[in-house]
Amino acid sequence: MSVTNRVAEKIRLAQGKRMGPDGILRPVENEDELDRLAAATFKEAQAQKFLNYLKSITLNNTLGPGASNEELRHLEGQRNLVAIIERRIEHGRRKS
Repeated sequence: MSVTNRVAEKIRLAQGKRMGPDGILRPVENEDELDRLAAATFKEAQAQKFLNYLKSITLNNTLGPGASNEELRHLEGQRNLVAIIERRIEHGRRKS
């Protein structure tokens, strides 16, 4: 994280807000709640299996050289969503 980003983050925290892994600025309490909800939702073994399925069709999936720009963008959006879920789970576990 650059110095500028660290300063901006400190200012946001002083204002009681934090940037979430989804890129949206929310009150710290809301961010913490979302993180805890994600950790609780994916705590059980069945939920972890479902998350593994999501990873298998997004993060672990590749498209061939014939993929269109639209297909690549669509898959990247899916990957981003799964990555956001994973970051929230990790943040929520650390806070528990």
